[in-house]
Amino acid sequence: MAMSLEFPKVYEHNIIDINHARLITNKIMNDYEVSDLNITVTGEKLPAHKVILASFSEYFLTMFTCGLRETTEEYADLTQTDADTVKTILKYMYSGILEITEDTAESILKAAYFYQAHDVVYACSSFFVERLSFSNCIGIMITADMYNLTCLENPSLKFVNQHFLNLFNQEEFLSLNIDQLSKILSSDDIAVEVEDQIFTCITTWINFNETERKVHLLKLLKLVKLPLVSKAYLNNQLLEYCQSSRECVTYVKRITESQSRKREILRATPKYPFEKIVIVGDFGHENMHIRQYDPITNSWSKCMELDNRKRGFGMISLNDGGLVVFGGFANDEVDDVLDCIDMKTKAICQCNPLPVKCHGFAVATIGSGHGLEMFVVGGMYKNNFVKVLQKWRNGSNTWFSGPSLKIKRIDHGMAALGKKLYVVGGWTGTHTLQSVEMYDPISEDWTDCCPINEKRRAVGVATVGEYIYAVGGLGEEGQILSTVEKYDPKSDSWSFVKSMPRGRQGVKVVGIFETHMIVLGGYDKSPEVLKYSTETDEWEYLAPIEGAYADIGAVRMI
Repeated sequence: MAMSLEFPKVYEHNIIDINHARLITNKIMNDYEVSDLNITVTGEKLPAHKVILASFSEYFLTMFTCGLRETTEEYADLTQTDADTVKTILKYMYSGILEITEDTAESILKAAYFYQAHDVVYACSSFFVERLSFSNCIGIMITADMYNLTCLENPSLKFVNQHFLNLFNQEEFLSLNIDQLSKILSSDDIAVEVEDQIFTCITTWINFNETERKVHLLKLLKLVKLPLVSKAYLNNQLLEYCQSSRECVTYVKRITESQSRKREILRATPKYPFEKIVIVGDFGHENMHIRQYDPITNSWSKCMELDNRKRGFGMISLNDGGLVVFGGFANDEVDDVLDCIDMKTKAICQCNPLPVKCHGFAVATIGSGHGLEMFVVGGMYKNNFVKVLQKWRNGSNTWFSGPSLKIKRIDHGMAALGKKLYVVGGWTGTHTLQSVEMYDPISEDWTDCCPINEKRRAVGVATVGEYIYAVGGLGEEGQILSTVEKYDPKSDSWSFVKSMPRGRQGVKVVGIFETHMIVLGGYDKSPEVLKYSTETDEWEYLAPIEGAYADIGAVRMI
């Protein structure tokens, strides 16, 4: 008779230490005793492991498997790359931590491209994309072209096209070679008001070095949509400039005489084809509506209606035609719902809800695409201040918590600049704040910055170019402020710029075109919309919002 053995039930207990691998690799990274490779760089020798390098780099995989001398030897000569750059890439290979700064990004990209470390190349490209500005976009575009990086070239070319009118007189733009200029001018997305400006750009570029560049006139002329050029400009400036080239004059006359001047089949040339202002609010209706502002026609249009109504909510743009609307009050209850809205298909889906319900918070984003992160800071729930920072990651639809502000606050403003968050002003429940705190997502620390000149709550805050602006709000004595301040992170200082025509509180502020900001909404339910130019320090009125309401969300959408 067979004996039946019964064992007590054992419950599985899996131990998962997410830091285990990092601890091990950090330990062996600088350990000569267990390394099987010594890397020679300028003035130094670094220990390494062939299997680690080969797993991250096709260059090293080939070196160690294709019969080269390094396959059997314990030395690799990398003296063509500086030691600090090699150390940075090695640290990433072993720990997953890649430290990139504005001073080191280009050298890391160059080395990663050479060693075919694709993850590092992509990370450097993303670093550059997030920092595109007037001062660097041409250089970044040239770098992308040099290394054939479409993930960097497309965004930088788009930025150049979008801000074409602000760039084509700059020396760096005028130093482009013929192929680089042709690539820009051949794009149908180039942002000009009239086609005349394309030819003006061409003549400006040629005149910068006329002796060598005059030969390219015909090639560049073929990139101009001649039927769209104004008749006066065509007969005067354009043909006059081409007089020295019979070939160019013949081409112009042939094209203009043979082609109809039907604009609809040629290049659509809005001044700013990418950036729009999108707002969400009930505007006096039962449900919320989404509206869009077109800077070309200076007009508002209705996009879609939502099936709910909120106030005090947060809103961000995903810059791919998507909006996220969340939090605030719904039916007089604090809401945690996170609605993701596809503006193209009108589809709405709910993402993971806000972990800690709150109102009176501030929201800002860092990054783009799947790497975009939304930060929700401060606020209140059931008379208790929300202390933790809440971070939502777009790519994984997951929430994380971060460190608390140094000073509890609601009704503050917040903006992102240079991959850091800046919280401005606010209210503690007893007094209005003047303090400014900066959050670094890398070190996960809050630090104090230079305080604003005037205490403000219900303040509108936005990034425009390389500065942060604090607009209006309520002062310490409850007075409605018209003053506007500008923060320079390089000097850690605030300065006043031209005030708004009148005081406003609770406004939404959106930075656009790197040179302007739009101010709208507010507690007084004003339909007024203002535009401020950082170049002229002047305000002007735009088309008002029909049926304006205090509680609106406003974002820039590309």
